Amino acid sequence: EEVPEPLFSLAMEAVKAIAVSAEDITTLRATALFNTVRDSIVQSLPSFTAAKDAICEVPLVEERYGSRDQIGDRLALQFVYQLFPRTDQRGVRQDARRLWRRFLAELSIPVWVFRGVANLRNFTLDAGVPDPVRMADGVSIRGRSFGALTSLGFNEATLEAMTEDWSGGGGSSQYVICVEHNQKKTPDNLILGDSTGITCAQRALTCLRLVGPGDIMMGPMWFTRSGKFNVGRGSSVGRSGWQIPTVGGSAFVLTRRMASTARTLQAPARSIEDCDYKDPPGNIDLALRSFNSTYDRFPRRSDSQLLDTITAAEALLGTGTAELTFKLSLRVAGLLGRTTEERLQIFDAMKRYYDVRSKTVHGDRLRGWRLQVLEDVDAARDLIRRLLLAFVRLAASPSDTYDRKFFEEKLDSVLQDDQARRQVMRALGLARS
Repeated sequence: EEVPEPLFSLAMEAVKAIAVSAEDITTLRATALFNTVRDSIVQSLPSFTAAKDAICEVPLVEERYGSRDQIGDRLALQFVYQLFPRTDQRGVRQDARRLWRRFLAELSIPVWVFRGVANLRNFTLDAGVPDPVRMADGVSIRGRSFGALTSLGFNEATLEAMTEDWSGGGGSSQYVICVEHNQKKTPDNLILGDSTGITCAQRALTCLRLVGPGDIMMGPMWFTRSGKFNVGRGSSVGRSGWQIPTVGGSAFVLTRRMASTARTLQAPARSIEDCDYKDPPGNIDLALRSFNSTYDRFPRRSDSQLLDTITAAEALLGTGTAELTFKLSLRVAGLLGRTTEERLQIFDAMKRYYDVRSKTVHGDRLRGWRLQVLEDVDAARDLIRRLLLAFVRLAASPSDTYDRKFFEEKLDSVLQDDQARRQVMRALGLARS
C-alpha cells in the first residue's frame, strides 16, 4: 500500500527543518514525546496535522493503539524519527515506503511480542541435541549468536551488556536462555514493557537442575518488545535478575532425554507456584527454593550449600523435631536406596551430612572428617535432587494413597515392608523400571 502523501510531505519537510536546526542529524533516531523542543520542530510543520489524520485513519489503529487525540502526535513523530539519521532529502520517498510497510505489518499483528535473554553458565549441549532446545512456556536454549539475537529484537546495548556479563565470571558458556510471550495489543499497553517472562525462565532453570548434576546458572535477563515499527517505547531494554560472580562449578551437560524430562516438569512446577496442587506432601515450595539456593547463593561456599541441601530435605520429609536426624536419614535412604547395601550407604551419609549441618548451624569449627564431608556436598545435593524430582512428578499426578497424611503418618512403617516400600518408590518414579 502506498504511503499517504501527507506523511511523505511531512518527512520531506522534517528533513529540511532538522537540517537547519541545532539537532545532530547524523545520530538522530529519536523517540516521540521525550524532547518537547525537538518534537516541536516537527509538530510545527505544515503537513503535520494532515499526516497525523492520515495515520490515524488506518483501520485497526484506534482499536490497537488508541484514538487520534491519544496517539496521533506520537505515531506521526515516530514515523518521521525512524527515517533518520539522514542529512538530505535524497531517498526519502523510498525509505518512507519501506517504513510504511513495516507500520502496516506491525499493525496487522494482534499481539505484542515480548522477549528476554540471559547468559547461561556451566552449561553445554550433549552431542546430537538440536540447537535451539525448545522447552515449554516459550522458553528456549540456544547458542549465543548476536545475529540471531538481533533478529529477535535485542539492540546493541543489550548485546554489549550480555558480553560484559559473559566475561565477568567463571563458568561462562556459549549458550543463552531465551523466553518469549505475547500480550494482546490495546491502547492501554501501547508503550508498556513486560519483564514477567523471567519467572518462566527461572522455572525452566529449576526443572533443568532437577534432571541432572552440574552447576547450571543464569545471569541477569534483558527484555525487549520486538516489533517491525517502533510505536514509541524508545530503545531502552528492561533488565531483571542479578549477576552472581561464579567461581568454578561443574558442567551441566544437557542430553535429549534430560531436555524431554525437564519439559514434562514445567507444568507441575508451575502448578506448585500457583498453589493449584492442593495439600501436597511436604513443603515443596520451600524445598525447591532451598535447592535453588545451593546454586545461587553468593559467595559460593560448601557449608552454605549443605545447609540449603538439608533444609530442602527437611521441607520434604522432616516432621516434628524428635530424633529428626535418624528419621530423615531413614526416610531418604528408604526412598532412594534400591538395595540393602545402597540404603545403608545413604543412611550413613545422611547422618554425616546432618551432623555437619548441625555443627555449622551452631557455629562450631569443623575438623577432621567433617571437613571432608563438605568436600562431598555435591553428592548430598544429588540425593535431594532425586527426591525433589520424584515429588514434583507426584505433584503432576496427585495420589489419593500417597498424600500428605501418608508421608506424615505412615511412611516410616511402610518403609519397613520391602514390598510396600517398592510400591511407594514406583509411585514416585524412583524404582528401576
